[in-house]
Amino acid sequence: MAKSHNDSFFSVEFEPSGSVVNVKPGTTIMEAANRAGIYINNICGGEGLCGKCAVIVLNGRVNMKSNTFLEKEQLEKGYVMACLTEVLSNLKVEIPEESRLEEKPKFQEDHADSLDTHDRLKSSYPHNPLCRKESLELPTPSLKDNLSDLDRIKRELEHIGRFPVMNIELKNIRSLSGILRNSDFKVTVTLSFKDSAFE
Repeated sequence: MAKSHNDSFFSVEFEPSGSVVNVKPGTTIMEAANRAGIYINNICGGEGLCGKCAVIVLNGRVNMKSNTFLEKEQLEKGYVMACLTEVLSNLKVEIPEESRLEEKPKFQEDHADSLDTHDRLKSSYPHNPLCRKESLELPTPSLKDNLSDLDRIKRELEHIGRFPVMNIELKNIRSLSGILRNSDFKVTVTLSFKDSAFE
């Protein structure tokens, strides 16, 4: 891997293209890729909301601000989110095929409007990131504790934090009973931001 000749810069090499770019410490992998003319999928505009920019750090040190979208197995393989991961040393990064774009993404005016909406709503939504997973161990139902399955989950989430509005699709409600009982009431829930929740 190419090394930087300036101690205040680090080199980032991208595979499979072999492109190398020198960047300052703290630059995100997404920014480094853009400077190298390599485009990574980021439909949220690099806001850390879509989870589409997963790349693999083959060697080097980084600082990833959030791993919300990554499973344990991916983390063990070196996956990081390019828009949320800062360069702390010389790096070698592999961009999986599913994360590559052939050309620079074109963000239209309606996308800019959606980012304005995101900024406006983020101030009223105290949780960061805006999508997160929570592992819950729920108390099993009894005569004294006979809440519905959905209310049981909501009650447990209230112990973690206050959420403005929670909606769940009908198909998920229908399968909830079987999921909880097959998992001994130990589940992982995904909480995500939706504009409609603030209307």
